[in-house]
Amino acid sequence: MYLVDTCVVSELRLIEPHPSVLAWFRSVRSSDLHLSSITIAELQRGTQMVRAKYPLFAEELESWLEEAMIGQFSILPFDTAAARDWGRMGIKGDDKNSLDAMIAAIARTRDLTVVTRNVKDFVPLDTYCVNPFEYLG
Repeated sequence: MYLVDTCVVSELRLIEPHPSVLAWFRSVRSSDLHLSSITIAELQRGTQMVRAKYPLFAEELESWLEEAMIGQFSILPFDTAAARDWGRMGIKGDDKNSLDAMIAAIARTRDLTVVTRNVKDFVPLDTYCVNPFEYLG
């Protein structure tokens, strides 16, 4: 079972996603793939950041988020167990570290593997990871 990080689902949005990422997704059952509520928040924040300058693109992103992400993946919440696990990590630093730690806590409390390009950010959090960008199929 996998918890897919924001950088990986964002790759799927590209016109030409990385071939290894596509191959990895084809190799896994869709029922084994989950997103975190943190990833949904990050994607929504990204949509909001482009809204003022590129309103049509923001609407396209909004539709993709609703249909391809929320409509296709199981979304796992940052629940009490994850919140307590995150609190025990004692994370210090910027917003990105904190968000990655929240994703790690969701994965750790559910015994999931995080699917990310940023393995180096998750390994110190004692989280199992796989990098689909390095998948050799």
